[in-house]
Amino acid sequence: MTEQHAIYAPSSAHRWTHCTASAEAISRLPDFDHLYGNGENADGTAAHSEIERCLGLCDGESSLDLVEPVNPAHPAAYGVALVLDYVRQLPPGICWVEKRVRLTDQIWGRCDIGHWDAANLIVTILDYKNGYIDVQAKKNEQLRIYGAATILTRQLPAKWVRYAVVQPNSFMPGGPVKQWIEPAAALYQWANDIAKIPASPRTFTAGEHCRYCPLFGQCPATRDVIAHLAIMMADRADQVPAHQVATFLACKKPIEDWFKSLEKHALATALKTGAPAGMSLVTTQPHRTWQDPIAARAEIFAQKGIAALDPPTPAQAKKMGLSFSGPLTVIKPEGGPALALESDPRPKWQPKTVAKMFEKVTK
Repeated sequence: MTEQHAIYAPSSAHRWTHCTASAEAISRLPDFDHLYGNGENADGTAAHSEIERCLGLCDGESSLDLVEPVNPAHPAAYGVALVLDYVRQLPPGICWVEKRVRLTDQIWGRCDIGHWDAANLIVTILDYKNGYIDVQAKKNEQLRIYGAATILTRQLPAKWVRYAVVQPNSFMPGGPVKQWIEPAAALYQWANDIAKIPASPRTFTAGEHCRYCPLFGQCPATRDVIAHLAIMMADRADQVPAHQVATFLACKKPIEDWFKSLEKHALATALKTGAPAGMSLVTTQPHRTWQDPIAARAEIFAQKGIAALDPPTPAQAKKMGLSFSGPLTVIKPEGGPALALESDPRPKWQPKTVAKMFEKVTK
């Protein structure tokens, strides 16, 4: 797709619904169309193209006649198959694939798959994600905008909205297909507030949404955070006021990315013009590797037996297509407490009680 990209695009709603001034500011960047219009990587583009081939660019046809077999040789065959399986399990209805939906003149986009179940008054929004950073369906701003825009664009008398994220490269708890359902009334209330953002006074706000933002360090909010962080770093970390901990930790990733970008740019420049003052170009020392991994594995097995070879992790085994049964039964160790931002999808920490710790002890 090469058409003009919406300034208030659903794909970046995770940012501008919290930092309302960011969308307009980012749209003025010289590389806006590259960053936000055509910035999807080649693998993701290929996966979406295969989904379109299998489902067709339908515009309100019956969902029972849509599915064509996935090409088993396609690099994204597993992920596309998950999408097709999900579509097959939807009740009779009509589908839209890669069709533009509009919430307002400023807020619009192309929804991967929309489905309308008239018998049960349910709208289903399915979005395919190819990346490795986990994407949740619950309260996902992009999907909720697609849901509200689909209802408005198609004039559907929906009572429920179901959101699904198909992400084959996600190895977080919950699997590669995640769902969330909300009443349409709740969506209407939320979408009504979102629709007002382009015409309302807008402000920059620092927080977790600053991750991967091209404005980080340039907008007033993040400049302020960095200035305060510099002051705090003159003292011990345990002296940071509690009300500033979340903001500082939310900006940890953008700050790390800034240093990575500096290193990448400085290295490229040094290779052309020489190392900057105080630095030199050195040769890295990568880990040693077997000249012939297959022969090495066979020799180690011959000398030491099966005990010398570690099994793949459950995530690696899943990627290999192995089923978790019999000797491959997986257990999930109980985790400990960790401080995380409120948007973190992991279960809330529950302090252990004596009764809980000894609940499996029989008398």
